[in-house]
Amino acid sequence: MGRSRRALIILAALIMWLIAPGVARAEGGYPGACREPDGVSVVVDFTALGGDVITRCAPDAGGQSGLAALRDAGFEITGVPDWGDSFVCRIDGRPGVDQRLTVGGRAGYRETCTNTPPEAAHWSSWYAEAGGAWQFSQLGADRRTVAPGSTEGWSFALNAAPAPPGADPDQGSDASPAEPRETPGSPIATLVGVIALAAVACAAVVIMMRRRRR
Repeated sequence: MGRSRRALIILAALIMWLIAPGVARAEGGYPGACREPDGVSVVVDFTALGGDVITRCAPDAGGQSGLAALRDAGFEITGVPDWGDSFVCRIDGRPGVDQRLTVGGRAGYRETCTNTPPEAAHWSSWYAEAGGAWQFSQLGADRRTVAPGSTEGWSFALNAAPAPPGADPDQGSDASPAEPRETPGSPIATLVGVIALAAVACAAVVIMMRRRRR
């Protein structure tokens, strides 16, 4: 086997190794409420931050933690140094570091996620059993086990008491289900970047092999 062919095989194996995790995650969650009874729907309310109410499904999240359901549904999570992801500071990059908020009557607050967010500007966690109403989560999302067929909810509380997401748990599919977002650092954006890099690398190997044959 020639060096060029060996290099191509090694490159192909490396590409598959890089792409596989991203593909698995991108295909795990999907927009809208769950269609299967064992899935867990996840509703995230971005309206206090100028966004929409987004619903996604975590098909195999039953029996896992609320934090795992949020992640498996396809949402990006940013925690804080002291607590890690167990204290959710950002969801899908919001509130962004460049987003100015008025918190407690003071304008210009920017969330850096280097410390625990203030009480007047933080994500609150909610849940609803199948067919039930929203309930405020008294436990951390990483400590509460979600039931198959239930719904997880997240809502940003800004200068107000925590409120449930602006969509009924059993009507999450009407809550503006969005296509997967290609936000910076998201699995989809990363996957696209890896595929593009792999395509360039493959093209380079093909060109090299053709030149050697001449």
